[in-house]
Amino acid sequence: MGAACILAAVVGTLGIFAWTGLKLQVVTLIAVPLVVLAIGTGNIFLILHAVDLKQDELKMEQRSLFVGLEDNDFGIHEITCVLLCEATGYIGPSMILTATCECCVVAFAAYSAMPAAQWLAGSLVVAIAASFALQMTLFLAIVTLDKRRELSGTYDVICCKRASFAHRPRLSEDENTAATENSSFPGSLYSIPDLNLRDRYVTGYVKVLLKKLSKALVLLVFAVCTLAAIVSIEAMSRGLSPTSFIPSSSYLHAYYGAVDDMDLSAKDFPVYFVVEAGYGSNTDRFNSLANDTKAHSKLCSSKEICSDLSIPNILNALVADGESNVTHFKDGAVVGSWLDDFWGFIDPNRECCRVDPENGYSYSPLYPNESSDEYVLKRASMALSCLADGSEILSVPQESFMSLFSMFSTAAAGPLCSYAGGTRYHRQLSIDSKAIPAMSNVTTLDVTLNGTGYGNDITAFAYKVMSTTVDSSTNSDSQEGAITAYSQAQYIAKWISDETGIDVWVYSPMYVFLDQFHSVRRTVYIVVGVGLAIVFVLQSAALGSYWYGFAVTFIAAVTVIQVAGLMMPMDVPLNSLSIVCLSVAAAFSVGFSGHFVRLFAKARTVTDDFGYLPMGDACVKKVLTQLLSSWTLGVAFSKFVAIAALALVTIPVFEPAGHCFFRTLIAAAVCACLNNAMLLPVGLSISVDIMEGRIREVKSTTEEGDGYSCESPSSSYHNAPLSGKY
Repeated sequence: MGAACILAAVVGTLGIFAWTGLKLQVVTLIAVPLVVLAIGTGNIFLILHAVDLKQDELKMEQRSLFVGLEDNDFGIHEITCVLLCEATGYIGPSMILTATCECCVVAFAAYSAMPAAQWLAGSLVVAIAASFALQMTLFLAIVTLDKRRELSGTYDVICCKRASFAHRPRLSEDENTAATENSSFPGSLYSIPDLNLRDRYVTGYVKVLLKKLSKALVLLVFAVCTLAAIVSIEAMSRGLSPTSFIPSSSYLHAYYGAVDDMDLSAKDFPVYFVVEAGYGSNTDRFNSLANDTKAHSKLCSSKEICSDLSIPNILNALVADGESNVTHFKDGAVVGSWLDDFWGFIDPNRECCRVDPENGYSYSPLYPNESSDEYVLKRASMALSCLADGSEILSVPQESFMSLFSMFSTAAAGPLCSYAGGTRYHRQLSIDSKAIPAMSNVTTLDVTLNGTGYGNDITAFAYKVMSTTVDSSTNSDSQEGAITAYSQAQYIAKWISDETGIDVWVYSPMYVFLDQFHSVRRTVYIVVGVGLAIVFVLQSAALGSYWYGFAVTFIAAVTVIQVAGLMMPMDVPLNSLSIVCLSVAAAFSVGFSGHFVRLFAKARTVTDDFGYLPMGDACVKKVLTQLLSSWTLGVAFSKFVAIAALALVTIPVFEPAGHCFFRTLIAAAVCACLNNAMLLPVGLSISVDIMEGRIREVKSTTEEGDGYSCESPSSSYHNAPLSGKY
């Protein structure tokens, strides 16, 4: 029934998203039920364990209450209410606190760039909250009914039939004092048996863990593992395979395999350094390029006025440098400068730009396949040069600039004119924030000298450089090389902007998918950092101590670091889905440590006969004895079972051989269990012993007549029992 409550919460969450019209991705449909099941089942076992614990405590204190309950409906009702109230008060605050922390940690994963990861994080938050709400309402009601059935002595499946031992003769209260009633059913009488195998395991584990050598070994091993994980994080690759969300039976896997075999992923691809009007500090239009010498100097490369640090000169220098492994530019690539070619196009000493006076001074096309002298003479006799004087090249009349630019941007290059931009700069120039029409003689004929051309303003232009990632990555399963090239291109664009004063941004069709990975490292630091900060604030406020809040946050941080460090040897790249997995790892850790630290804090409030607080080992032993079996058989085991179900999904991102969910979540569950079952108890024990020892040393030396001044700090609490219950 507990699992049914969790699945009901998941179904309700997906139903709400579907009802609102939001699209659900395959990642959400598959991951949300299993992840929420892994998180929520722990609360189920903790609730049941708390009810059993409170029932055992009540039996030890007042055995007579459980005598003759099979026909006492009022007594069953009262005892059930007491057990559920005390159990809820015992474990409820921890559940509320951990559920809130888990929701906050996972919610910040929506800061990721991938929409699928954003909706996954949002769905997980809603599902976790709904699961907790149903557990604290519906599941507690079911537990209440089941406890009444148990106390009445009826079977769990055939609840209308009473167990046979329920009709045994009732025992008197005097007879009951000679033995202990240790069964949940009334009327069963036997002495307390020896510890079962599970209790012996817990006792032996606690005894070994609290030895000094074991503590030192635990701290050393976990410190080394964490440091190794930090080193491994620096070498972690970024990216996401294009086949991650494609079913394993799809033909597209064969296609991408052929791409890798043919090395098509290492082909050259264009990178555009774009100068856009209105971007950053740029002007709203670039019409001043008609005669603005200062602007010319930053955008040209062939004239004396051109600056050594103009945009085309900088790009050409980077290409000529030969450091393709640094710039990721193709060796020998040519960087075109449209402004230099524009000046060559309108030069009256060349045959590029001529207008027909008999046709309204419209552009006279220069056909690429014609190069004979007769054609040149005929065209020169019928058409006039666009500019009458060559001195006007650098200072084009403003009324002629847009029409000349329109002719240049659509004219076809050929043997008689290599400066025409219709071929070389296609899709690199923009007028009125629109793409210039494709090269066509018909459209070019529509442009007339001193007319408006294709618009009123030049709004963008770009410089194209051929880039390659052949030196970095040739496998489509790892885009680290292309991501590095993209990062370097963005750095180059920023450097150009700083040097020229013209704000430039970089674009490439290859980078559209990779843009989300450019800042993924910064994103994971923000998501995990803010999430852990919220955990620290909530835990500190709820537990009333910054120290306990730090303990929970520290264990969660160590878990995230270890999981992130394991991603590199597991061949799991860093991406938005990995960020969600790291957030889930933090949620796993908080789910363990939140309960432990709260019970540890309560155990620290119990004083011995001399007024001293218990030492760390005593508190750890008390808490582990109560929680370890539930952790091992309930919380941890249920997490592994839920995550293992991902192996049944035939989508690479979920498969064990895939590169994301299965491996990362398994590592998260393992690290969270080990850190909270070993590192957290040892750390709290040592810290409390150090602080308590100092306090007792101060008391023993300052208080007059103190009888314990000659004793060791821990001697006053040696073998002292914990007098009190939680």
